Amino acid sequence: MPSKIKVVLSSLFILLFALSCGNVDRWEVLCARYGVSEGMPLSKMVRGGSDEKYPMAWMFWILRSKGKTILVDCGFENEQMKKKWKIEKYKRPVDILLDLNIKPEDVTDVILTHLHWDHAGSIARFKNAKIWLQKNEWNWARKMVSEDQRYSNGINYDDVVELEKIAKEGRLVLLNGDKKIYSGVHVVTGGCHTMGFQWVWVETMAGNIVIASDAAYLYENLDGPTPLACKKWSDSVRTLGKMLSIAKAKEQVLPGHEPKVYDIFPKLNDYIVQVTPPVAQK
Repeated sequence: MPSKIKVVLSSLFILLFALSCGNVDRWEVLCARYGVSEGMPLSKMVRGGSDEKYPMAWMFWILRSKGKTILVDCGFENEQMKKKWKIEKYKRPVDILLDLNIKPEDVTDVILTHLHWDHAGSIARFKNAKIWLQKNEWNWARKMVSEDQRYSNGINYDDVVELEKIAKEGRLVLLNGDKKIYSGVHVVTGGCHTMGFQWVWVETMAGNIVIASDAAYLYENLDGPTPLACKKWSDSVRTLGKMLSIAKAKEQVLPGHEPKVYDIFPKLNDYIVQVTPPVAQK
């Protein structure tokens, strides 16, 4: 093939590749830590771990791009649970958002990885947001609790009641499996944490970022990978492997309760770290 034709074809390929990349929205990712605690035995978070207590960070995540503000999980405001888990340096998630000049009404979407009390407990604050949840998780959670059984298996009855209201308003989107929610934002099912657990991966200027939430409590879960201490540990191994294949590096995965996240990424303040570079919001 003549060299000029090769050059033209190569240039065309590069142009098409650049255009295809331009069609994908790149997102800013921030991690918000709303409390810390002495944690629980490592053996309850990592299969084969010791009984030594491992400190825990309590977190949610913020995605921003082109006028959209998405939360992945939303923390909690339950005083009783805060005392039970001895959570210190607590700050309400809504107040952490205000430090970023994000008002609750500005949040456009909340992706709930699952319905445990510490991940869905502030959902009532976000009156304008579309809520994304797996249908299996929703059906399971509603069976766990009732007016007579107000707490079971990590599910708070009040959170389910609030989501019922959200459903009536038409803001609850129930998913059946993996889904690209927006350009550059994907949810994937899998793991062994709850019946309808979903995790999130995001396309950013720093590459793919995986928000594991409680599919990986700690970075130690990603070494090996080493599964969570759960019955279906083989599901955990498959999920962790998939996360690592998408993220390419362990540090591109954000575990659900890992304090070391705050040693790796630049701090904006005592509660927020900047995981990826900022992007234009308009």
